[in-house]
Amino acid sequence: FNTLPEVEAKSIFTMTSTTCLQAAQSPDQTLVAIVPPSSSPSSSTGRVLVQVYQVTSSSSQLQLTLTHTPTSSSSLQELLFCGNSAVVARFGTSQIILWDLDRGVVGQTIDSRDEEQFL
Repeated sequence: FNTLPEVEAKSIFTMTSTTCLQAAQSPDQTLVAIVPPSSSPSSSTGRVLVQVYQVTSSSSQLQLTLTHTPTSSSSLQELLFCGNSAVVARFGTSQIILWDLDRGVVGQTIDSRDEEQFL
């Protein structure tokens, strides 16, 4: 019977009690995608920024900044990794965006029809 070694959790970001972050971690735990708090300067334009960091046990480094301007006033509802090479975001019930991390671009946009909704 093997036991896993104890790992000390290290915070790579400083947060205050009013900080509200949306974040996701890649399956191999080497990447973290973070949406800065709503007080960021980009919130006035409606543009969403997603920062992708390379994470090790001792440090973190910004790798990419992904952007998207939703077609509707829907807010970002969900952020997750699709494997280690894509980040997926759901905006309300009407739009899904897939960013290709190898190229640093929006790889796919899926918009719902009027009678459809994404859950």
